[in-house]
Amino acid sequence: MQACRQCLHCVESPASLEKMLPGLGILSSAYGSVRGDTALCQFHDQFIRPGPACAGFVARGAQTSDIAQPWACPTSSN
Repeated sequence: MQACRQCLHCVESPASLEKMLPGLGILSSAYGSVRGDTALCQFHDQFIRPGPACAGFVARGAQTSDIAQPWACPTSSN
């Protein structure tokens, strides 16, 4: 079964999150325990609790032509 954590769009690394969201340091830190197991889904442009993959899933290392566009994905419950 495919999962968000295996997706190219899923960003979980605290360092990557702080780089992508420069204002995050004002509120807290991406390294804090408050963030828990959340991740940033770049496909849906929202923070999520990673679960089963949605229709926008792209395996890490996939070819650029395999990457789905956000408007092509039905609304997900993630």
